Amino acid sequence: MYAQVPYEKFEEWAKTDHLWRQAQSAMFDSLLSDPRTRDTVIKINIQAALEKGDENTAIRLWNALSESAKAELMAKPEV
Repeated sequence: MYAQVPYEKFEEWAKTDHLWRQAQSAMFDSLLSDPRTRDTVIKINIQAALEKGDENTAIRLWNALSESAKAELMAKPEV
């Protein structure tokens, strides 16, 4: 079943629907359980934090990266 609703109504529904929250949690748990995928998600969020000028968040995210991902990023030349 598919229904198109205004985003505001969707937000209200998503906050209160238990199954929606459970599905979102399961999806993120699955996504972040793979170390490579986890590092990719963290890298994307580091970039977003830096673009917003949020250095504190970028540092916290950097600290959450695996050592291999840190080494890979440090080895890349700046573009």
